[in-house]
Amino acid sequence: MKSHSNFNRNQFKDYQSIIIRVITLWIITFYMIRLWEGALPNTFYPLHLAKPQYDLSYWFIRWTQLDLLILKNAMSANLFTVSLFASLVLLFIWPKKWGLGVLAWLHLFLLYALTNIYIGHSQHYLAASVTILLVACLPIRSWFSYAWEGMRFFTCWLYGSAFLWKLWFGAFTDWGTGVETVKINMAAWMYHHPKHFFTDILAWGISHPFLFNAGHKAIIIAEGFFIIGFFTKKYDLYLMAFALFIFISTMLFSDVFFVEQLIILFPLLPLTFWKYLNGQKQMQHHMN
Repeated sequence: MKSHSNFNRNQFKDYQSIIIRVITLWIITFYMIRLWEGALPNTFYPLHLAKPQYDLSYWFIRWTQLDLLILKNAMSANLFTVSLFASLVLLFIWPKKWGLGVLAWLHLFLLYALTNIYIGHSQHYLAASVTILLVACLPIRSWFSYAWEGMRFFTCWLYGSAFLWKLWFGAFTDWGTGVETVKINMAAWMYHHPKHFFTDILAWGISHPFLFNAGHKAIIIAEGFFIIGFFTKKYDLYLMAFALFIFISTMLFSDVFFVEQLIILFPLLPLTFWKYLNGQKQMQHHMN
């Protein structure tokens, strides 16, 4: 009988290029959206108030004054933004060049830091791209499969630890948390959209809090299922479905739209997916 808990540490070695290209394309896509929305460093340079953040990365940036160098003027800010996209495009073209991976990772780390210091409020979801791109920074090719498996465990830990945290601090046993969360997070949206049909749905749900409270518990339970991922890959596709359920639910009822963070679900994709994607790429190459 085939065991689903037997992890083959080298099974992704031959798919390094396609995996890195997919995650790089994901990052480029959302950074293009950020560019269109004016949420990249090319628009940060007029900002002069920095938010104090007491962690090592914040103090490193402030001590080296990298933020002041990058955001010195419009030219330096635009240069960094162009350099950011260039590093990602180069990594997409040559995914096995670990030096390009390091270059792209440094750009992402600086963007993450600059965003939180100048326009953000601890946007930790940006750390997902910074974390997962570490797999492109390995100088020895045989390490890639180990790192990719490690990212899968990281994903399971991220959701599983959220479940344990809520269990430990009583959020799971507090029945009224669901509807209170909706009230707090959706109040502004309901105020600005009084005639929208979704406002009517939210108002009805607040008046009948059982659904919101039960839904909140369902989200926590969905997070708890990720603990299973530490022991078997058999249910990885179900875990992806749970993650999408969590994302859609929090987007609709908590006004939380961390779509960029979904990049951490890629390590849950089965080997057959990467084989298919790689096969399609090779087929197009031969046809051309």
